[in-house]
Amino acid sequence: GVEKNMFLRNKKNDLSTEKTIELEKALSESALAQIGYMKQDEELAKQFGLEICINDNLPDDVEAVLDKTDSPDYKGIIQIKRKYKNNSFSFIHEIIHYVFDVRPGNRVEKQYARNVKGKTKDQREQEINYLTAAYQLPYTKMIGELRLFNKQYPRDELRFVAKLCNEYKQPREAVLRRIREVKRIAAAKNERI
Repeated sequence: GVEKNMFLRNKKNDLSTEKTIELEKALSESALAQIGYMKQDEELAKQFGLEICINDNLPDDVEAVLDKTDSPDYKGIIQIKRKYKNNSFSFIHEIIHYVFDVRPGNRVEKQYARNVKGKTKDQREQEINYLTAAYQLPYTKMIGELRLFNKQYPRDELRFVAKLCNEYKQPREAVLRRIREVKRIAAAKNERI
């Protein structure tokens, strides 16, 4: 029924399940897991010594960039277009680049750009996008949510998805995608939902 269509639409460019399990492990062992999942932007930037600035002059197809800075007080700078400032995905995407590509404590030496949705070409950017969603919609929390949902009767998928969007402040598409990923990983690991 509805659930199949909503939760299981498979995209051919999704990362392999093995890859997603590997990324989940990397995230759980990263500085981000120690700081805690689902943190606010400014808080994270401060933890890593990154400056934030609004820059509406970035190229059209770019939402945000992580770049080097001349400031001795910061390790790097995240420049973000004003309209994406409240879209934590663009921001967290750059934080993830910092944590996984630059590594905490290091200065940013080159630019990492977050392209406008639909313009993601390379595998690394897909991985960074995956980690960004996994940070904002953590695996263990999602498993818990799905277990609760599966105990309900009658099940209302639309209300469930709306609740997750609201609680985790994520767009519907991100929530649906994350549910698919989590279900796939759980199945691969023989974890019951």
